[in-house]
Amino acid sequence: MEGLKVNLSFLKHNIKIVAGKNYIIAAILIGILPVVVGFRLIEHIEMVKLFELYLSLFGIMILGNIMEPENKNTNEVVRSKKLSIINSFIIRILIGIITILAFFSIVITFGKIGHGNFEVFQFVPGAVITALFLGMICTTVHNITRSMAAGYLISFCYYVFERSTLGKYTGDFILFGLLKNNYQSKYNLAGVIIGLILLNMIILVKQKKFD
Repeated sequence: MEGLKVNLSFLKHNIKIVAGKNYIIAAILIGILPVVVGFRLIEHIEMVKLFELYLSLFGIMILGNIMEPENKNTNEVVRSKKLSIINSFIIRILIGIITILAFFSIVITFGKIGHGNFEVFQFVPGAVITALFLGMICTTVHNITRSMAAGYLISFCYYVFERSTLGKYTGDFILFGLLKNNYQSKYNLAGVIIGLILLNMIILVKQKKFD
């Protein structure tokens, strides 16, 4: 029973850290989406573009600041240091993924209500990978530089670079592979995401030793 209380306290602590103004902004953007996008009878290719080119940015918004308290050395860290920083990092990523899936599900619901013609499983998993990739770039830069601004800037610049070149220089690691029916790119990006997660774990452990 005591272990359950500790785990619930740990979970609440991490939810409190990540669920900030970025989540509110993302929710507002999702809320006004039906006004901006015509979901009535929306076609598959339009949903692919919406998820790949626009909703993928939610990865930066949701995951970009998950280690902000540790990087700012705020008072929140006093409690975090009693816990495993790796466990905190993993649970915050999982919270972010669940949140992204929840937002994506709402948009899919908009499309279904509008009687859209699209196949969810042909683009949602790939769009989630796109969002996670951008989010992990932001998190990695943030953890290396300890600058939130640098994380947002680099990840968004990469987004703009990929959107303007559409894989000309990245080949099978193209960010928006769904637009070119390049599904192999999503497997490749998933591998990079795993590598970035491991890299961040190493960075966080080393930084903790010097804090």
